[in-house]
Amino acid sequence: MLTNTPNLELLFINDYYSLDTFPEVNLPKLENLFLVSTSFEGLQNLKAPKLDRLYIFMCYQFTPEAYAAIQQFTR
Repeated sequence: MLTNTPNLELLFINDYYSLDTFPEVNLPKLENLFLVSTSFEGLQNLKAPKLDRLYIFMCYQFTPEAYAAIQQFTR
């Protein structure tokens, strides 16, 4: 679904436990990403050059390495 919606500007994912890794996807217009209660261990596969706001709540599987890698989103 995400690969077919490259014009997303806002993405809210809540209570998602099916995947441990974020899908490999390019979202060139994504500005706001909300992750709430997900099983994602990181965002290494996400390509979002315009990401300006990232909210992570109750994502307990998010690894320390993933937090360190957040700086890839320089906006």
